[in-house]
Amino acid sequence: MKATIIFAILFLVSVGSVADDISAEDKAKAQLTLAQWMKARADDTGRFVFVDRQSNELVGGYSANVHPMIVPYKDGAVFVCSEVVTEKGDRITADFLTVKVGDKYEVVEVIMNNRASVKKMMGME
Repeated sequence: MKATIIFAILFLVSVGSVADDISAEDKAKAQLTLAQWMKARADDTGRFVFVDRQSNELVGGYSANVHPMIVPYKDGAVFVCSEVVTEKGDRITADFLTVKVGDKYEVVEVIMNNRASVKKMMGME
């Protein structure tokens, strides 16, 4: 638990200054991309299906974060970091790598329940 809290603080501090390089408009576009992506894949109840990268099983879940964190990656790509509540009630991390295509963002990779992979990509491990 202590390590998780320390990571969260370091993660937020380390990306805080970099995140300022993304305009407010682009942050909003990246968040909107995530909302649209989830809605397009959800059923009438808001449930969508994904692969949980810890269990490598197909899982159903619901968006749990209205304002996901925007984290710059590289070459203009950004992670939209959020959470999902599974059908079993577990909260897991949901990280969406987005790239700018024209004037909007597109989801190109989805990393569910594997924040360690995101940290490794960002050179934090």
